[in-house]
Amino acid sequence: MTTYSFLPASRSEPVRNRLGEYGLSFQVGKTVYIDSDGVAHEGEGFIDPASLSLRDGSGENGKSYFIGARSTAYQITEAEKDILVAAGIMDDPGA
Repeated sequence: MTTYSFLPASRSEPVRNRLGEYGLSFQVGKTVYIDSDGVAHEGEGFIDPASLSLRDGSGENGKSYFIGARSTAYQITEAEKDILVAAGIMDDPGA
């Protein structure tokens, strides 16, 4: 079975205090999930996975739920890759 490396995008958010004036920032990762209908969603912030109808997958807790700003990438399946590429969330690794 072929797997693909996937890590949701992240951005650097400056700290909003005096330390931010010196360039201190933290990483904010996007949250990506694939619902049970096979539709990919991307957002920022905290999303309660218990409130979602998630597809079984290779993300957090065996579901298609992926959190960015992590040190290691997820190893996703071909089907997950196809959904994420079609949604424009992931570049096609074969292109």
